[in-house]
Amino acid sequence: MTSAPGQGTTFAIYLPRTAPAVAAETAPAARPVGGAETVLVVEDEQLVLDLTATMLERLGYAVLAARSGREAIAIAQEHPWPIDLVVTDVVMPDLNGRELYAEVARLRPGVGVLYVSGYSAEVLAPRGVIPSDVQFLQKPFAFAELAERVRAALAATTATP
Repeated sequence: MTSAPGQGTTFAIYLPRTAPAVAAETAPAARPVGGAETVLVVEDEQLVLDLTATMLERLGYAVLAARSGREAIAIAQEHPWPIDLVVTDVVMPDLNGRELYAEVARLRPGVGVLYVSGYSAEVLAPRGVIPSDVQFLQKPFAFAELAERVRAALAATTATP
């Protein structure tokens, strides 16, 4: 630093030398893969329910939406066509996701599940809230993450005898 009256102050900043930046080649982003299956989305927060349903519809899925476990069970009882997957929040006021899925699976044998929560799987699985070997998506999630997890959950369902 140098300073002189009437001249001002000059600061010199010395930074370590680094290699020149190399532009990384990026592959074009893959378009998320959707499908034509029917997905029952269960979420007690209306905004999250609407957003998730919209994302799944954009991926080509037929979407059934429920704001509670009881409403989801009623849909599972009354819907005349197959339901391929339940995407359910884990923590809800009336039934938790595991209880809900058990009842829907009883009504619809072979239906798959994707659990969604703001809590991490590492917190939920040891407490028995969700099984440790299931498909799980932590909130908040991106469109591509949802697409990937739904496809994986559907693939796991069709691979199970």
